[in-house]
Amino acid sequence: MVPVHLLLFRMLFMMKKLLAPGLVVLASCLYACSQESSQLKDEKAGAVHRYVHWNIKEIDSTKIDAYEKSLTGTPSEDRNAASKALQVKSALQLLNELKPEFLSLNEIQYDVDKMETETASLACDFSQVVAERKRLAIVQNHDFILSRIPGTTWDSTFCPANTGALAQRDGDRFLSERPYDSDPDFARKDALMDKVNFGWTPGQYSTVFASSTPIQKRWVNAGLTWFDWDPELDITGFDLGYTNINYRDASLTDEAIQAMARAANLEGERYKKYPLFDKNFNVSWVTIEGRDVAMITFHTVPAFGFDREGKSVNPNPERNKAQIEFLEWYLLGRCDPNSKSRVRSCQTEIRPLGAGASFIAAGDLNVAIDSPIYPGSQALQRILTHTGTANSRLTDRKFGLPIIAKENMPAEVLAKAEAGPLRPEDFGGFHDYTTFIPFGFDFKGRGRSKTEQLDYIIASQDIDIKRLEIYFVNPEFKDHGCIADAAAADAVIAAEKANNRALDIYKNKSGTCIKSGAAAYGTLREGSDHLPLILEFSFR
Repeated sequence: MVPVHLLLFRMLFMMKKLLAPGLVVLASCLYACSQESSQLKDEKAGAVHRYVHWNIKEIDSTKIDAYEKSLTGTPSEDRNAASKALQVKSALQLLNELKPEFLSLNEIQYDVDKMETETASLACDFSQVVAERKRLAIVQNHDFILSRIPGTTWDSTFCPANTGALAQRDGDRFLSERPYDSDPDFARKDALMDKVNFGWTPGQYSTVFASSTPIQKRWVNAGLTWFDWDPELDITGFDLGYTNINYRDASLTDEAIQAMARAANLEGERYKKYPLFDKNFNVSWVTIEGRDVAMITFHTVPAFGFDREGKSVNPNPERNKAQIEFLEWYLLGRCDPNSKSRVRSCQTEIRPLGAGASFIAAGDLNVAIDSPIYPGSQALQRILTHTGTANSRLTDRKFGLPIIAKENMPAEVLAKAEAGPLRPEDFGGFHDYTTFIPFGFDFKGRGRSKTEQLDYIIASQDIDIKRLEIYFVNPEFKDHGCIADAAAADAVIAAEKANNRALDIYKNKSGTCIKSGAAAYGTLREGSDHLPLILEFSFR
């Protein structure tokens, strides 16, 4: 049989003798253009897409206001305005460098004070919220961030988190920060905090999903109760936040604290109304190359317990586990008619995605994959090693985790690793799957830092992961120590600034302490205490 392309060639050769030149050109174009169109279609079908996830660290209206004032030189009464403006500037610079096609951002405040209705309730009518924002010409905080990433028209899902929903106003406004122990007014301010979902202002730790292609539908859940999810777990002995317990009172025994908590929880069976999610659970469906992909954006409760840490009344380890188990069921589970859970038995409107569904789940899940003390890590291990995920095929790393590329690892860490296994105390526990670096410029954090691996991206088995990486740059650290002579310290600072180096400067009894690093590392650290994750993918 003669191949089709040879038959077409012969036909064109005959037509050249019989037809006018213009018609030959037309016929040639029909053949060539059809080939080009087919090639373009194939290229599009095999395109590599980019998804970026980042916990952007408490971006709120005060930080955005400080940044906007810094652009015009307008004075600010906020004593922290300079650092707030610098964070927003650095975050925007990095987001533009990352060039996302799809974007997940944790910890953006949903500013309810900009709205006329109380949208920070335990539900989000997305169409109502969007309509109200348009009517009042409201620029929400995520609108501001997305509008500063040029070249893309974004569609987004953004609803208020439960965090801070039960916070009370201090006069005519909510608190702007967590009260410090040293604050002489600590007790009064602490009583204004939301003790159920934490936070000091409504919508505080909200999550946004943004897409460069239209979002087809959304599902946001903030109202699911822990009892409906797991009625067999007795949570009445936990401090669920329904009573204000002073953990700084040394006279209170664990037994007394638990008795106070249990009494508050059982009053009117309040424990049955306790929300599973301290923030919310977001799903946005987008169509990519003809496939409907569920984009899950999530931010769990920290596994540790703040002032309840180490106490038997601390609900966070179990609540973190329960939230991750919900994610596991939603992505990979099925309806179980024998389950006592109203959710797992599908007696509510909530259903798992189902076998064969395409999904990408991203978020700060607030527990390390191999934690020896927090049970949420076990649920994470089950998800990442499940054959229904693409992560399970990544055999070049532990549990299919995102990792820092070796060429971007700090030279000190690589040298230490080559000399022998890294110990937890080396560089504050920094390793190639670190996503969180708190307290300070370097990993040592002035003696307080402990780096963690908290952020994850999980993809369905039909997704071909081309790259799953933690964005990082070699810090090129230099520790100048603490310099007693002020003039000498100023000279070091001036020299490092002349070399466009990022600086971390603080003072103690020994003098001015100076650390420096690469400018790009400075931007990364100033933007957030978390590191961004990058997923580049196509379909199998």
